[in-house]
Amino acid sequence: MLELFQTLWQFALDNAEIAIFLMTATAGGAAWFGKQAWQRFARRKKRLPLPVDTFPFTVIPPNTADVERRIYASKQQTPDDPLADFNIPYQQRVSEQDTQQVLMERLEARRWLLILGPTGLGKTREAGRLAQAHAQQGWTVMRLNNHQLLTVPDSFPIDRLERQPKLLFVLDNLNQAMVSGRVVSGRVADVAEPESKAALLESPLQMRLLETLKFYTNVCGVDRVRVVATARNEKVRTVEDLPSEWEKLGIEKYEEFWQRFDQYELPEPEDRAVAGMLAAAAAAAGVEIESDLLEIAQTNDCTFRNPVENLERIKNQGEALSAGTFQSTLSGSWERRYQTVKEKYGPVAGCLYDSVDLLRQVNVALSAEWVLMVAQIVAGESGWQGWWQNRRRRSVLETLETTERILEPRDGQIEAKGYSASLERYFEQICQQLSARVEQQETVSVLMSVLVVAHEREKYSTALDLTERMLRFSPAAEISSLLFYGKGIALSALGRKEEAIAAYDQALAIKPDKHEALNNKGVDLSALGRNEAAVAAYDQALAIKPDKHEALYNKGIALSALGRKEEAIAAYDQALAIKPDYHEALNNKGNDLSALGRKEDAVAAYDQALAIKPDYHDALNNKGVALSALGRNEDAVAAYDQALAIKPDKHEALYNKGVALSALGRNEDAVAAYDQALAIKPDYHDALNNKGVDLSALGRKEEAIAACDQALAIKPDYHDALNNKGNALGALGRKEEAIAAYDQALAIKPDKHEALYGKGYALGALDRKEEAIAAYDQALAIKPDYASAWYNKACCYALNKQIDKALYCLHKAIMLEGGTKYIEMAKTDTDFDPVRNHPDFQSLLRES
Repeated sequence: MLELFQTLWQFALDNAEIAIFLMTATAGGAAWFGKQAWQRFARRKKRLPLPVDTFPFTVIPPNTADVERRIYASKQQTPDDPLADFNIPYQQRVSEQDTQQVLMERLEARRWLLILGPTGLGKTREAGRLAQAHAQQGWTVMRLNNHQLLTVPDSFPIDRLERQPKLLFVLDNLNQAMVSGRVVSGRVADVAEPESKAALLESPLQMRLLETLKFYTNVCGVDRVRVVATARNEKVRTVEDLPSEWEKLGIEKYEEFWQRFDQYELPEPEDRAVAGMLAAAAAAAGVEIESDLLEIAQTNDCTFRNPVENLERIKNQGEALSAGTFQSTLSGSWERRYQTVKEKYGPVAGCLYDSVDLLRQVNVALSAEWVLMVAQIVAGESGWQGWWQNRRRRSVLETLETTERILEPRDGQIEAKGYSASLERYFEQICQQLSARVEQQETVSVLMSVLVVAHEREKYSTALDLTERMLRFSPAAEISSLLFYGKGIALSALGRKEEAIAAYDQALAIKPDKHEALNNKGVDLSALGRNEAAVAAYDQALAIKPDKHEALYNKGIALSALGRKEEAIAAYDQALAIKPDYHEALNNKGNDLSALGRKEDAVAAYDQALAIKPDYHDALNNKGVALSALGRNEDAVAAYDQALAIKPDKHEALYNKGVALSALGRNEDAVAAYDQALAIKPDYHDALNNKGVDLSALGRKEEAIAACDQALAIKPDYHDALNNKGNALGALGRKEEAIAAYDQALAIKPDKHEALYGKGYALGALDRKEEAIAAYDQALAIKPDYASAWYNKACCYALNKQIDKALYCLHKAIMLEGGTKYIEMAKTDTDFDPVRNHPDFQSLLRES
């Protein structure tokens, strides 16, 4: 022991710096862990709500002097940084045109202005100057925080704004706010399409923005609200499987939002404007100029951003501005800067860039803490190794914060890596690390953002875990309501419907007017077969929001399930009055019209749905069914073929096509259609049964029996297959086996009159006429107008020479058939030979 102590002491003397560091780290670490443990204990004991600020705007009061700087909202760009965005001298971009004046006039005329252009064109600068001018005229500027969740307000924030203020909303870089994966379906739940999942945020950001801006306009007045937005408009995808900047906006999809804007494409800066900016910025930054600035500007990619990034790099590397050091494109500038960083810092830099990439994918506002946490996950390190490597990463990150401003990356900066980090690979670990910090106030907004992504990516188990962890710390009521609502969605998606309903009820206890929770509660009640309760939930949602077309649509589905088809159609019509292009409602309306026997009206409804969505294969399939019911089987086959051209694996359409082909007498084609359906869905017992029917019609009785047996192996209580098997067996002369098959069918469905008829026919063929007559009587007790049963019963009586009974039954068959079919049959049927010469028999045939 003494020798060990002496060895450690000598190590400490020889490595004093390390020893001091270890002691300091140990003492500091112990103090930090003690503080964290006490805070956690105190919060759990008190269960105090986390004081989370959910307001999604930065409020800049009227007459604020530094509006432009606050519009940029940069934490890393200090006021004394000569290359900070807000310190770059403003340049008039086009000769003989005052861009600011044009923008001001257009904003005044339309009130909503969207400034469009590719990256680096100075869109934010123009919006910032508009905001500065309005602030000087007494307007309050409301800058949207793109990393904050936006929910439509319930009440005016009087604690933040004066009464009846003049508000200028600045929605900067909307592409970032509408990142891939965050633009979600506006419909909460679609019972007709169960694969469509609900979203934590009920509607896409475009529509939430629209409703939020409408709210403020209604409160303040139309003339006291202005909106300035900026967005990139590149239409070419930089990464094949990710949307372009233009696609992210959803201009065509969310027309109601975007059509309110006067869209203005910002002109590219002329060379003289770029040269002027270079001269002023280089002088302020102390960068030496060695080439003619106009010549340099002529090589520039027509952006303002690229010259600034060049100057930053040149300044950091201690070079002079020249034609040789100037990178002509912004993408080239970013690639060069990334390669320089990689060469200097190696894999550490790549790890940090990937961490930033991943956090941006979950829409988290970047901080050194989060970046280092995710970087350790990407590196796959833990324990002392992870702690030690993180020290180096922290040092590199601090440098990159200064030289590259990596915590506020500009458009294209992170993409310069040339690939996108896989969120799928790291998502679970990121969630685990974040949730471990749930009691920290600043973590709640981060967790909410990650929770939204978990729902969008259908990671419902992860979402549920995050939600339950957050609820343990009793966040504020507004957040709690959203969390309980999200918990309901996750539980529902995991099949735990009763628990989901309870979660929605908890959300409603906090926020009784949350119509989304009522709608989703109705969906889950309907899924449990509690359709009356579901209708009541939808009615509650509609009492709060009468124009909620989703609730009307889902109410229609529940009413239809209750057999109240007329009311269901009325509900669909109400939904369509609000949303005329609601193709799902038209399809379901068609289904209910068809169920009521109104086939022509059903076809018209399907056609309306198809006029809105021509590739709607469900409507084409349903239209085919209605056409077939109208006897228009050729048209039905054409409809099924259209559905299959869109969705070749739609087994229902193949099955229905087989039914229509069979009705047209094209039995070989019908069998082929059923085989195609079975290749997709081998357990499709209905297709096997119908295949057996058509094989039997083709005379292929043994194959027909085999098809029926396959259907019965899948569904042993399939009485139709047993009946059809009996028919095939009887046709092969295997009467006893046929009777056994019919008896099996009747054991399952005692009122199956077809099986009783078939059994009677087989018994008659075995000369067991009394039993045959008894079977026909049972069939006729169920279906008194069964003409074939009356005819064959007449045959049995004729063979027994019971003339009166035979004539009575034959007369019933002739009258029910209403034609000459049974008269002609009786003229040659040998079963009537025992009574053929009887005058009454001859008289019946003549008179009929």
